[in-house]
Amino acid sequence: MSKEINNSEEELEIIDLEEFAKEGRKPGKAKFYRVRIDHEKKKFSKPIVTGEEILSSVNKSFDEYKLFQRIKGQGKRKIEEHQEIDLTEKGVERFTTQKQNVKDGRG
Repeated sequence: MSKEINNSEEELEIIDLEEFAKEGRKPGKAKFYRVRIDHEKKKFSKPIVTGEEILSSVNKSFDEYKLFQRIKGQGKRKIEEHQEIDLTEKGVERFTTQKQNVKDGRG
């Protein structure tokens, strides 16, 4: 038996990241990862997603919004458009958006 498998099942159907973070569990392999973005829950079918994929899932873009990732016990960190996020990282709770006040130097 492999020590890398944290769950009694090899692959779960869906992992709710917020629940796993609250329980202090590291998400493993799953068919889907449920993520809360602001007040909406969205499902992703792969463990690595970009900031752009997260924002577009809630019909927002980096032209108008900033994206932040909330990590349990670490607060929030800003996510860039093409930055890859590993949804199986321990402590990933949710994502929040904030309206851009300034264009951040974008032309």
